[in-house]
Amino acid sequence: MRSGSRKNFPRLPTEFADEEFGDRMAPYGYQSNLEVQVLSASPLELVLILYDGAIQALNRASQHLTARDIRQRAREISRAVLILQELSTSTNREAGGDLAKQLVELYDYMQRRLNEANVTQSPEALDEVAGLLKILREGWADVMAQAGKPPPLDSLTGLSAGVPEAFGNQPGESQTSSCG
Repeated sequence: MRSGSRKNFPRLPTEFADEEFGDRMAPYGYQSNLEVQVLSASPLELVLILYDGAIQALNRASQHLTARDIRQRAREISRAVLILQELSTSTNREAGGDLAKQLVELYDYMQRRLNEANVTQSPEALDEVAGLLKILREGWADVMAQAGKPPPLDSLTGLSAGVPEAFGNQPGESQTSSCG
């Protein structure tokens, strides 16, 4: 997304382009597919992409935890934390009211749990946050369906109507991206 195209528009965290994490998402075999999805996504779809990215990072973190690969586990947890930070900062607290405030508090809670999971090597905390993200993702897919936009075919599996306003969309506003 080009800068200045939309206030409070969710973005992929900059860590996806960070050298420390390698060639973006290439190690997972879908870099170009992810780029195409992001560049052509509506704001609602970007939220789903971020939820998916966090869930997938936590799944990989859990695998690395089992394999006792500390470095990779920490990287994947960091990915999920950065995605949660992006979701939190993209939430329009003014337009979203109490719902947006509660959502930001939930993102904050999940970030704290992931930090605990990283320090204590707790699979329960990873599972808890992954479960919460799956619920949010399912709800977000429901919001998209209500907005007349079906969720992507590769969806894993939500929130209530009105949540799009928490991410800067006004009722009746076009849900398409202004990337051009």
